[in-house]
Amino acid sequence: MSHERWEAAKRTALWVIERSGIDYSPNTSCFTPGAPYPRSTTPPGATPAVPDLSAMVTSIYVHIPYCSRKCSFCPFFARAGCAVPDAYVDGIVRHLELVDRTCALPATFELRLGGGSPNLLSPVQLGRIVGHFAPSRLELVNIEVHPECSAVPGYVASLVELGVTNLSVGLQSSAGDVLRATGRGHDPDALAQLAAQVAVTPIALNVDIMYGGLREETAANAALTFRFAFEELRPATVNAYRVGYQRGVPEHERFIEHPERYPSTVEVFEITALLEDTAAASGYSYLGMGYYGREPAPKPALPRLATVGIGAGSYTHVVDLVAGTGLVAFAPFDTERYLQLLARGDLPVERAKHFDRDYLDRWAALLDFKARRPMRHAHFEAGPGARLVDGLAALGLIEGRSDGSVMTDAGILLEDLLAALLMPRTLWQELSRRRRQSAYTPTESRYDWFFDPDVVLAFLDFVASAPSV
Repeated sequence: MSHERWEAAKRTALWVIERSGIDYSPNTSCFTPGAPYPRSTTPPGATPAVPDLSAMVTSIYVHIPYCSRKCSFCPFFARAGCAVPDAYVDGIVRHLELVDRTCALPATFELRLGGGSPNLLSPVQLGRIVGHFAPSRLELVNIEVHPECSAVPGYVASLVELGVTNLSVGLQSSAGDVLRATGRGHDPDALAQLAAQVAVTPIALNVDIMYGGLREETAANAALTFRFAFEELRPATVNAYRVGYQRGVPEHERFIEHPERYPSTVEVFEITALLEDTAAASGYSYLGMGYYGREPAPKPALPRLATVGIGAGSYTHVVDLVAGTGLVAFAPFDTERYLQLLARGDLPVERAKHFDRDYLDRWAALLDFKARRPMRHAHFEAGPGARLVDGLAALGLIEGRSDGSVMTDAGILLEDLLAALLMPRTLWQELSRRRRQSAYTPTESRYDWFFDPDVVLAFLDFVASAPSV
């Protein structure tokens, strides 16, 4: 650990984990997302009425569920080893046309393509998607790519011609043994070559890294990854997120068989502290939700946000704190089913739910918390009237200020677990109940994107009656 401040934080966080008795490992933990609602608890039903988005900060997310290979840790819906079929792109364009007819979009918005590996789209296919909108309506066009695209002559130049403004590339680790163990299929040189190609264009680069649970990861090779990302590549932003293995992915089974091949809890805390130190020393500010940027964090957006999901395995998420409305709507995790619905002229929605005020308030609190802004106390609850603020403060994980509570350094080491406490206890209880049912398959669980619910419930009980450190 490079700074003494983290030594005390590590001791506090470790004491909390040991006293609580929970399993804090990649087997049970997960990056807590910014739009947290479990798919399995979202009821199947008719397509919901999408509210007017014309006054909202809006992103259109296009999911491309195709990859050249499948990483061992990946829970995303994607097919490996094949090109993107034209029929799927036809469906994407048809879906965009349906959104145009049924949803009032703002004058300008963001377009983001993720996957999978959207770099498998041919220039013609990508042009059909991006070209669906007038350039004047697109505030930015972001595409996620695998470093493999660095070997394609003229690829980056073609993105500039198509109007791409932002490129997000998955480094994950700069350690060769980690990359080989996870099936990433690239080496750091590929990313360095891609970064050099991007540097001579107007495209802004984001680099994704994973930490705190990769097979063969150590504090030493994690430190090299952080220095490579922040100091050598120097992208506009770095997205760093904690590793967790959902049931049903190959890495989950490998972890169960050989946990010694993965960083221990102590090492996870050390690696997290190294990340924070390296980012700060390299001149990056924390922007929230795992992002670090060379520019300071912007002011919080007006609390009227929407992501419109396009493609199989995508979801739409709308939160309007002004009007007190919101919803989540999931497309099928099945390409054939997705295309069938579109062929009938239907919006491809399999499950949908409208949010109540409690969820909306919790969502706003979670966003503040994961941006490390002061958060209102009322949303840390274990149940009706059972507040957790005193327990978290007694454990040294948050500290009170006049405008709310913020995480301490020890809290930062446990950030995703603390953020999970902002979701209602009843929801964790429902997830726990589902996990005990035979109908809750590994495939189903992979798309819930949450901590092991029994871990969260145990931690809620511990914090509610917490002794001081």
